[in-house]
Amino acid sequence: MHIVARLAVFAASLLVASATSATELSGRSANASAGDCTAVDATVLEWKPKDGPMAAFIANAFASNRGNTFIALGYDHKGMWSAEIDAGSDACDCATLNLVVTALGTGKRTATRLAQSHDEAPSKADLETIKKQIFVLAKAPHAISRLRHDYHLQLPKRDAHGHIAHFSGWFAEFDPSGAAPMRFSIQSTKDMCWCTQKWTAYALKP
Repeated sequence: MHIVARLAVFAASLLVASATSATELSGRSANASAGDCTAVDATVLEWKPKDGPMAAFIANAFASNRGNTFIALGYDHKGMWSAEIDAGSDACDCATLNLVVTALGTGKRTATRLAQSHDEAPSKADLETIKKQIFVLAKAPHAISRLRHDYHLQLPKRDAHGHIAHFSGWFAEFDPSGAAPMRFSIQSTKDMCWCTQKWTAYALKP
């Protein structure tokens, strides 16, 4: 079966080395009502060179996280690079893994789809294929292997359980050196009785 057809929680031995640094967050708008799509959960991680190969970090995080996940990777002249898992619709287990660059100043995003789940667990071969895809992207033309890490990643104020106090939709704020900050949020839309969620971003005023 093709790689895009399989994703689920994989063996514990495949978890990323820095998985303990993952932050689980949950938010709900103050004016939310029962049955709407405003209650959102997300996991935020951050990759740096000390964490080992980027490709393995992303692939293993994808295998061990089924919900909305944001992985900060660093930035270059093109923008902020991230690996993002969109939980997709709650009508199915159909999360999507994207490698995304978000332009500094504008928030314009360019995404490359790496994999999509369809209720089944990935094999080791699946994960190796994801790693190879990321490795190719890291070499050319994007050269994300030379990303800068002189930035600050800020998370919303939250309690000990990860509940965001005053939720306005964002889960991570990226503040690079010499450029305006950007916030990464989850766009949640309703179709009949189902909610569909995906990551988005917007630039803040300098």
